[in-house]
Amino acid sequence: MEVKYTKLTKNNKRKRRKKSKIPTILLLLLVLVVTFVVLLKTVLFPIEKITIKGDSIYKAEEILNASAINKGDKLFSISQSKTKELLTTKLPFIKDLKLDKKLPNEIIITVTPDVEKFSISHNNQYVIVTENYKFLEQKAKAKKGTIIVKGVELVPNEIGKEIAFKNEDKKEAFLNII
Repeated sequence: MEVKYTKLTKNNKRKRRKKSKIPTILLLLLVLVVTFVVLLKTVLFPIEKITIKGDSIYKAEEILNASAINKGDKLFSISQSKTKELLTTKLPFIKDLKLDKKLPNEIIITVTPDVEKFSISHNNQYVIVTENYKFLEQKAKAKKGTIIVKGVELVPNEIGKEIAFKNEDKKEAFLNII
């Protein structure tokens, strides 16, 4: 068996060099992207100004405390979905919120209030509920300007959560009427 050796031409040498550079360039690019993301989340853009906008029964301090956003936190480490979940759970009269991140160091929280729609008679008191059936509060008297509902039995639930009905038939009737 005879082995033939071929001499590498200049073109073959160039192709080999180009092929060997591609993985190196890709690896370098990956390292740069990872470094940039880590810097964004840990070092760059600390929050220095927090602004609360929108109508709410809560004071700006209450909203800020419930949001768990603090000065010095990193702008790109704040999650809108987690902040929304925190605020709507801790402060039931907030329906929605929007976070605007302004470079280099400001975050604006715009809140939308939830509106009382129904006063449901329950255990000699009234459960105040939104149009989306979120339990806002319990009062001795019906809230002015709300629709008073009687004859519906509710299952005790936490403030800020959707109301639950004891009887499915009455729930369907309630939902159909409204």
